[in-house]
Formats: sequence, structure tokens, C-alpha cells
Amino acid sequence: MHLRERLQSLHDIVRMPVIVAGIVLLLLQLRSSPAMDLPKESFVLVHVTTFSKITSCKGTKEKCKKILNDKTEVQGLRKGSGMVIRHQDGKSWILTAAHVCQAQNPESLVLNDAKLKMTTRLEIKVIDFFGNLHKATTVHFDELNDLCLMSTPGIWGKVVRVSSDKPVHGETVYNLAAPFGIFSPKMVLVFSGMYSGSDFGGNELFTFPARPGSSGSAIFNEDGELVSVLHSAARNLENLAIGCGYENLIAFISTYLK
Repeated sequence: MHLRERLQSLHDIVRMPVIVAGIVLLLLQLRSSPAMDLPKESFVLVHVTTFSKITSCKGTKEKCKKILNDKTEVQGLRKGSGMVIRHQDGKSWILTAAHVCQAQNPESLVLNDAKLKMTTRLEIKVIDFFGNLHKATTVHFDELNDLCLMSTPGIWGKVVRVSSDKPVHGETVYNLAAPFGIFSPKMVLVFSGMYSGSDFGGNELFTFPARPGSSGSAIFNEDGELVSVLHSAARNLENLAIGCGYENLIAFISTYLK
């Protein structure tokens, strides 16, 4: 065998292990991607059905009689996101945004010069990652920080781990959410972005998209730990999501869940 052929054979022998090693490293990197280790089984889609009816009327007798004779309840439906935050006392506890689990219908309004008072009741259900339906009851909510704690019967879902540290500026974060109610059993949308710090009100700002239905969704760090709960989005800026302050999140959880 000529020297040139021997050198080519030696080159092929050396190159093959290097290629194999490169492929193995690439596969390991893909397998260890933080997004693959997110606790997707903790996700819930929150269904809130509202039932509103008129209870009193101040106006002309004719107008009020016609309005009050209509006993029909007006139904509404809104959707949000949430997560399983704890298994305790034989229940699965759900964390979401306060504006998701509260009645948002007005208590009074004016219609054709008649002043009306209304009552609204809620029926809340959550759908878990596997598509199972669970009735939920609101236990506590914090309007200032837009957080809500609900309980459901039985032990189900995967409990999220809460981070012991606040994220650092520029850290990659992940979001499991159902914007516009987009969700199917075993399918939940995953978004990623960066943590960009806190605003003057103590809210945490992140660079990933959010839309109606994303409210109440979990925001995770690269270790798959909860760092915030999304409650708002910028109206005219596509990739800006706003969540509750980390310290406020910790205080809320520690206050109501022992």
C-alpha cells in the first residue's frame, strides 16, 4: 500500500470516532434541553362559566316590570391557564391569576334609563394535561398581585417545584400556556424568552408572547422551577409578558399553603 493510501486510511480511522462522538454529544444536548424537562403534567386549562341575572330595577314601573319578568340568566365563558401547586389534605391545589377566578361582570348598570343591580355566580372547572375534568373552588385570591388559589377534590397532576431564587437578568425562561384557549389533551404550548427585570410596581417582565388565555400560566426557569405567574401582556408589543413579583409569589404560597 502506498504511503498516501495509508495516510488516507489513518485519517478515516481517526475521523470516524470524532464524528460519532460529535453525534452523541449533540443527542445528549438535545435530550437535556430544559424545555424537555418542564413539568407539563402540572398544566391546567381553567374554564370559568358566569351566570348573571338582574335582581332589582329602579325606573319606570313599565320598564322595570318587563326587565324583572325575564328570569333568564346570562351566561358567559372565559378561559385561563394554571398549574398544580400542591397536593394537600386529599386535594389538588391550583394556582392561577386572580382575574381568571373572579367574577368580572358589573354589579350595576343603566339600561334605557333604568338602574339595574345584578348578581353573578361562577362555575369553575379545570381540565388537566390528560384531558380530565375537575370541579374547582376558589379559596383565596390576591387582587393586588393577581394571584388565585383554588382547590379540587382528589390527588392528580404533577406538582410544580418553586424556585428558591429569583431569576437573573437575561436568564432564559419557559412558559406553559393556552393563549386563546388553544389546548388539547397531552398538548400544551411551550414558549421561551428572557427575564428582563422588575418594573416600578414589582411585576416581573419577560420577553415572550402572551394573549388572552395565557393569564395564570406558569413561568419556569431553566431548572423547570416556578418563578412567576403570568397575569398581563403588552397591548402593542408582541413579545412582552408580565407576571407577579417573585417575592409576592413566595409570600402568597407560604401564607395559604403550609
